Amino acid sequence: SIPLFVERAVECALAKQPADRFQSASAFAEALTTELVVARVGKRRWPWFAISGGTIMLLAAVALVLLNVLGGPAYERLAVLPPTNLMNDPEQEHLVQGMHTALITELQRAGIMVIARTSVLQYESTQKPIHEIAAELDVDALIESSVFRAGDSVEMQVHLVDGRTQQYVAEPITRGGHLREVMSLYRNLSSAIAAEIHAALTPQAEAVLASTEPVNPQAYEAYLRGVFYSDRLTPTDLDQALEHYQQALLLDSTYAPALAGIAGVWMLRGQIGLVAPREVLAQANTAVRQALALDSTNANVLDVAASRSWLEWDWAGGEAAIRKVVEINPNHAGARMQYAVFLAYMGRLEEARTQMDQAMVLDPNNLFVRGMNGHVLNIQRRYAESIEELEAVLRIQPDHPLAVANLHGAYHGNGNYDEALAMFRRGVRDKFAGDQELEEALDQGYAEGGYRAALLRYAETLAARPEAPERLSMDVAHIYASVGEKERALDWLELAYEAHALG
Repeated sequence: SIPLFVERAVECALAKQPADRFQSASAFAEALTTELVVARVGKRRWPWFAISGGTIMLLAAVALVLLNVLGGPAYERLAVLPPTNLMNDPEQEHLVQGMHTALITELQRAGIMVIARTSVLQYESTQKPIHEIAAELDVDALIESSVFRAGDSVEMQVHLVDGRTQQYVAEPITRGGHLREVMSLYRNLSSAIAAEIHAALTPQAEAVLASTEPVNPQAYEAYLRGVFYSDRLTPTDLDQALEHYQQALLLDSTYAPALAGIAGVWMLRGQIGLVAPREVLAQANTAVRQALALDSTNANVLDVAASRSWLEWDWAGGEAAIRKVVEINPNHAGARMQYAVFLAYMGRLEEARTQMDQAMVLDPNNLFVRGMNGHVLNIQRRYAESIEELEAVLRIQPDHPLAVANLHGAYHGNGNYDEALAMFRRGVRDKFAGDQELEEALDQGYAEGGYRAALLRYAETLAARPEAPERLSMDVAHIYASVGEKERALDWLELAYEAHALG
């Protein structure tokens, strides 16, 4: 009856090898207070030569009793494979993806260690054997799923598969009903899965799974379409996402996740340079405040509220919000990653590493998380490890912009200046496609004095542009700082402060 998070935390604290234990008392305390299910310690090997035959028979008898009592094996780490779209209708893909995300989220909130959605997307329509997928994700079991819709009625079926034997563990579990009761569908499925794996749920988790939250069907579907387009990150897709979020709000003016989605779109627009920081601040702040007023306990709302700290520079408020997200869902990889970056910027490097390591466990195939891991490693000045991580990301996606940007920093910090300049050039092409003036500035500077002169000439060219104080101040400040031009870096940081730059 001991909750899994307690069992795993104690096991980790008592591990024989120091490297397997918690690296700090705060990490141990966090696992116990946030109900985080930490990764398993390496399995212990019993010295069978020292165990008598009678002891072996006793252990065998105990195992039989446990099997009879529990009714089957327990699984500690799961992955939910992308659902099969039984409608064979691409227009319903937003619903299929939304239901996939929601089921994973509800299982995580119940305290069950479930790999994040981004890490399982590569297995959509795969022919790879179950045991190979389970080994690659380091999980004990997989959940196969399917989604069907007829009008406003939806149905989801799940089937638990043993990751080692590839055998189905039990009969399929099916739940369905009207779209307005879709949250009950997710929670009923999560409860049934928890029972199949013999998970020891906390009273808080049981209360969450027993709760029901009816939704406006049309507003919920518009919201799912918004999420579908937001994930694509192109300017056109972000425009479409905003339209769907606004439509959801027109259909249900109290639907807080739609307001969170609106705030998220504006922040994404700011991060990729589509709008000025002050416009982002005005639009996103309004949406976040309204969302918090409607529902200050919703994880999506709190996640966006935490991101607002980058806009308002409200560090205490941002940390409080992201800690609340982690309390609600200890297995939320994105929240762990965001918290890690925040802690790194605050100089709390040991705590940052704990959070980032957990994000990597929860979402091992997410290239964005791995790119941010490289960023945190750079802040920790662990440049060799950062290079190894980011080069691995680029082998998978050669044009990954986050990996390119952070690899420049890692090479620079490690003294690999030729490689740093090559990576910097790639970053310039990604951000300022076809900008010959910047390319020529790098070439001219390098001819004059090598790597440092190339960056200096680039910074001077960028600084001379009329839009630089409002839109490019952080870029200029960062480059001046990296080549040791401290006074000029401070001047541009002042301009960035006045412009309320985003990062």
